[in-house]
Amino acid sequence: MKPGWKTTEGLLALLAVLIGAFMASGLVEPGSTAMRVAGIALVGLASMGYSVSRGMAKINADQWTDPAATSEPAKVDSAKADSEPPHA
Repeated sequence: MKPGWKTTEGLLALLAVLIGAFMASGLVEPGSTAMRVAGIALVGLASMGYSVSRGMAKINADQWTDPAATSEPAKVDSAKADSEPPHA
């Protein structure tokens, strides 16, 4: 799995947070309270959305790589299993 900052969703979330921070700080349109509130909301929603998205991606990745997480039993090669003695 790629690190979060190398993914498209990570870069888009970073862009949304930066735009929201500029809006909240008043750099975009100084003096507009609505713009500042929208910026704060944008930062919060982008951060939460990215966190949920990344968490779901990691859960799915762990499910596919961890054999214990799958509901299917592991396949055993019967020819190999018959030729090896059991471990003590």
